Amino acid sequence: MLDGYSFHKGRIVSDGKDVSIFQLNKQEVTSLQFDRLLKEIKSVENNSTKGFSSIALTIDGYNDVVEELYELPHVRRYFNRLIKKLPHFLYYVNPFTRMPPQIIGALSDYTKVAFGVLETPAAVLKRDGNLDNVGKHSVSFSLPPDIGYKMIDAIVAHADKVEFKDKDNELPILLRLIEQSIPKKDHR
Repeated sequence: MLDGYSFHKGRIVSDGKDVSIFQLNKQEVTSLQFDRLLKEIKSVENNSTKGFSSIALTIDGYNDVVEELYELPHVRRYFNRLIKKLPHFLYYVNPFTRMPPQIIGALSDYTKVAFGVLETPAAVLKRDGNLDNVGKHSVSFSLPPDIGYKMIDAIVAHADKVEFKDKDNELPILLRLIEQSIPKKDHR
């Protein structure tokens, strides 16, 4: 039933890797409070993966909005400031909660195309209140190359600095995710 996952005191063990479950709250995002997250990063840096993919990040307080996190001005501002402080931040983020694309989206210009009708929160609440069923869309991110390559270079430098051993070859996947968000005309 748990498909290889087990939960224990704010941690998840997946395929033998210890991952910290960390939830930012809306107040931290809107007031640009990084201290608790930076403390969590420090706490995972000495694990067997040297902190790589060790934090399953979520954000609480936005459950009542139809927009994706990357569309919200406070979230965009938060991650832009965080990446300026810590450009290798995505090194620590586990894809379990699907946050890496949300973070890249928050740093990017984006184009969104809806399929069918996208409803407003008020219309959804009137209908049945299920904000998971608001319509389908696709999105294309355009990550500025200066931000994207700064992140890639910082992640590679950090992995080298901490002597991260990428036994499962996951680091190239993260780097490719970032680079694929940079417009092709701006690739190195």
